[in-house]
Amino acid sequence: MQEERCPNCARLEARIAELEAELRAIKALLGLDSTTSNQPPSRDLPWKPKSERQKSVRSSGGQQG
Repeated sequence: MQEERCPNCARLEARIAELEAELRAIKALLGLDSTTSNQPPSRDLPWKPKSERQKSVRSSGGQQG
């Protein structure tokens, strides 16, 4: 018994393959920033956090007095 295919299946499968390749390329680009490529830091994404450190409750500086 042969499976019936819709007339657009081949076209849709080709388009899916194109989109999957484009998605892989975009994901690869998202992993790049100035530390992992030869781009300047000004090209980094603006929402990337600069530091993961938590702000301390203590005040900065040396001993008082």
